[in-house]
Amino acid sequence: MINEVIINRLDELIGDYDTPFFNYLLYSYDLSLNECELIIEELKSDIDSNKFVSDNIVATLDDYFNRRVTSLEKQDKIEYLSKLLQKDSPFYIKCLKNMIFRMKMLI
Repeated sequence: MINEVIINRLDELIGDYDTPFFNYLLYSYDLSLNECELIIEELKSDIDSNKFVSDNIVATLDDYFNRRVTSLEKQDKIEYLSKLLQKDSPFYIKCLKNMIFRMKMLI
């Protein structure tokens, strides 16, 4: 029963993805509409499975969006670093040459 009330309140805040609050979330976190829908579905799923415990749905939504943005930023950094460390990347080759040069200097 409580879960239904929370989901109804969430639906009121979000509407058909056209409420001022949803637009605030969409533009302030610079996410795609698809990303926002995924976050909201994740929250609804957590509410249904009783993983969600909070009286403040607005703060919780904000927290879910913050976590998603942080996760995406980490993913972007990992992808960037993995591209740098590919065997055929100029950065990787330069690092290897530098390491070899330094090792020769030590010998």
